[in-house]
Amino acid sequence: MSQGMKVRLATSAAIVLSDLSRLERLLWPGINAVEIGAVAGPKVIGLVARTLRVKGLGLGLHSPVVAGGVKLLKPGDGGLSDSVLAQIRGELALAQSVSADYLLLHYPWFEASPPTQEVAGWITLATRQLESLMESPANQSGESSGESAGPGGGVPLIFEMKLGRSRHPGIIASLINGGPVALGLGGSRLCLDVGDWLLACEELGVDPVAAFQPLASLVSVLHVHAVERHPGGRYNYVWKPIHPEDPDAEAVLALCHLAVEHGTTKTIVFEHTPHLDPGVEYDLQGFAWLRGELDGDYRE
Repeated sequence: MSQGMKVRLATSAAIVLSDLSRLERLLWPGINAVEIGAVAGPKVIGLVARTLRVKGLGLGLHSPVVAGGVKLLKPGDGGLSDSVLAQIRGELALAQSVSADYLLLHYPWFEASPPTQEVAGWITLATRQLESLMESPANQSGESSGESAGPGGGVPLIFEMKLGRSRHPGIIASLINGGPVALGLGGSRLCLDVGDWLLACEELGVDPVAAFQPLASLVSVLHVHAVERHPGGRYNYVWKPIHPEDPDAEAVLALCHLAVEHGTTKTIVFEHTPHLDPGVEYDLQGFAWLRGELDGDYRE
């Protein structure tokens, strides 16, 4: 492993279905941070941030950016709409005001087929629009202290690419086949959702670890869980806790190792929903296993 490599371990509010009155359920012994949804709003986020700060823990903000069940971060021929950019500008200002570690967006998102070359150009334009928000003063929305939200001490945007509808690999297929540069994401910070990645690679018939190799240095955040597959079912798949006895454990560990071997600090977020969660003891067994496997790279 590279000298000075650092891994930060975090839990996701998805574990409690974003019920932040149950914050204590997320404070596992040995974590460094908690990731919560930006939809919680400024008051709740501020309270959580203060609670975590007292405990010496960091905060990540996760913003799917949806309205009426529709994903909004789907670039058009003019990039992203003014209303979407205003929403993200406000969330960046909020993130800056609570000293969040990052703001994570589901971007770019497509329902089905991978984007054409023309659409890839739209993504490039939209990415430039988002990057310009990081370079703008955080108080453009009037919600922050006026410090810069840019890379020189502000809150970075992290882009997480998700499956399309019905497990369609969509944008992930483009990322694997063409690489991040072809999508205008060559200099961006990315989040790898290991569940989406494993399912996309299954659909495409490619090895998930080999396919991840060219992207490892760009990934700053990993969302870690195992997958309960339900082909043809209502939900198709469900995230469940990672555990050494799970069939996905070997692939998840290999992806984590590959990520921490390339680039700078990685944040590994334990993210699952409670529907198939046997309980906190099971969660902590998986946490202890993965932390132990990454021990050579981990520093509190």
